[in-house]
Parts: sequence; structure tokens; C-alpha cells
Amino acid sequence: MTKYENFNIDKFNLHFEYPSNWKFENEERSTYLFFDEYLGSFRITPIIIENENFNLISFLNKEFEDHLQFDPRWKLFNDRMFVCYDRLSNDIEDNSKLHYYISGEDNMLLLCSFAYDRELINSEKINKEFEKVEHILNSIEIFDA
Repeated sequence: MTKYENFNIDKFNLHFEYPSNWKFENEERSTYLFFDEYLGSFRITPIIIENENFNLISFLNKEFEDHLQFDPRWKLFNDRMFVCYDRLSNDIEDNSKLHYYISGEDNMLLLCSFAYDRELINSEKINKEFEKVEHILNSIEIFDA
């Protein structure tokens, strides 16, 4: 059974849980990376939109429409709707499959992704990692400032 650690991003009033056996690195521009060096990496990037005319629902609908070639779908995690789609990396030197999960609240976007080597597609190992990714997404809470 997987054990999970609590993680808070105070700057964004964001809380979630990640697998305790995954490593953590803070990347540039408020991107937080959690990974198992052999099985994949999960990134979460919260972004505050300063435009007072920003509409999250409109943004998510456009995101859905803009990615029709990747067969997007809506998924519910912890009562929060996410636009989800996956694709193979466009970089010739990158052998990754990428899964995107995009949501938010009010004027904050949550850009999440999970990437792993294509050789792991449909393997039992990667299926177990997807259970962990779904746990992370289901644990996301955004608190009022």
C-alpha cells in the first residue's frame, strides 16, 4: 500500500498529497516536480491570472476545443473538473508519453502533467503509477486566502 506525504504551496493556498517514495524538486516558475526516477514524473504548476476578465470555464472549454486532435475528456477529481488529454512528445530526442490535467479555481489555473517513457505504455508498473497520480489529483484542495 502506498504511503502519502502532505504538501502545501502556501503562496497559492494549495494542498495535496504525493507518494512518499517519490522525490521532489522545485522547478522554475512555480512548477513543482514529483517523480520516481524509473517510472515517471508528475508536475503541478499553479498560475494566478491577473486579468479581471478571466473566466475559468471559458478557458477550460477553449483548452478542450484546442486539443481535439488528442481526444480530450472531462474528468472529475475531488469535485473539481479537469480537461484531460494525452499525447506523445513532439521532441525527437524525448521518448515520453505525456498526460495533461488542467483545472483551477476562480483566477488560478492548475496545470498538471504526468510523463513517462513510451516503453512503459500499458505496463502493470505504469498502471500503478496512474493510481498514484489520481490520488494526487483527488487530494488537491484550494483554500481561501
